[in-house]
Amino acid sequence: MDGVLDWFYFYIVTMTTVGYGDFMPNSVCAFVSTGMALIGEVGNIAAVGTIFLMAVEKLDLVDGFYCVCSAVTTLGYGDKSLSTKAGRVFAVIWIWMSTTCLAQFFLYVTELYTETRQRRLADWVLTRKMTNEDLEAADLTMIM
Repeated sequence: MDGVLDWFYFYIVTMTTVGYGDFMPNSVCAFVSTGMALIGEVGNIAAVGTIFLMAVEKLDLVDGFYCVCSAVTTLGYGDKSLSTKAGRVFAVIWIWMSTTCLAQFFLYVTELYTETRQRRLADWVLTRKMTNEDLEAADLTMIM
């Protein structure tokens, strides 16, 4: 039971970006599983929305997926909308959750890119030969 609770706790803390830091992936397998879960979450949201729109709103697969993509990306061209009460009740929760999840996904991708770039810059600075002229040019107290 503790494993399930820990997993759910880690999942919620990760998806909401609270990031307490008490649980984190600590092996290659855990990193891969976390990455697959994040990508799978985006796929699951698209699948659930499409299936629901096909069942309740009577849209075909292409129109349902199109409506899901336009809702999740907040584009909404106005050519498709939810017409049933059940569809609108579903939309209240699903649009909020799916848009937040997609934003989180892009946040994680951006953070990964930024951290990699910062790491490369730090490595470059730390391995670069410094001269006295470089140090004097970087000294902010010399400006005043």
